[in-house]
Amino acid sequence: QFYEDPDLQSVGITQAAVEDQCFNSDYNRGHLAPSHIMSGSAASKQAVYTMANIAPQGIQFNGGCWADLEGHVVNWVAANNALHIITGVSYTSRSNVRKAADGVAYPDYYFKVLCDPTTGETAGFYGVNSPATTATTDFVPVSKVEQMYGGRLFPTTLCKTSSVNQSYWW
Repeated sequence: QFYEDPDLQSVGITQAAVEDQCFNSDYNRGHLAPSHIMSGSAASKQAVYTMANIAPQGIQFNGGCWADLEGHVVNWVAANNALHIITGVSYTSRSNVRKAADGVAYPDYYFKVLCDPTTGETAGFYGVNSPATTATTDFVPVSKVEQMYGGRLFPTTLCKTSSVNQSYWW
């Protein structure tokens, strides 16, 4: 079901192979855009299985607390409509990245930031990408995730990135 992105292949961009050694008993294929949130059509469902949408993710982390967070996001969208969602990975040190024997990098963190474009309310979350991780952060301001990531994720003209109103979300 997983496949290498043909568009990236056509321009010479290397991706992790579907059966790469980095996906093992400790790490599996973590979706950046989760498959259950992209199930509106067969094409969008298939698109989430491209290796361009995958990064190694600790097995307990992926199937536990991260899946719970994604479930909260799906439920919020179902009840409230539009939401800007960015999911990504980050590294503690770009010069000292943890790698599998074949050179695929293991991200140190996964993050997810949310912005309701109708109100500007935001929320941020991140978790240590480890096979044993069982919890993400509670709500944090998007600005804290941006600081960890090393760049702006949402425009401050649209989203209130410096604070989080937890009661707004769930």
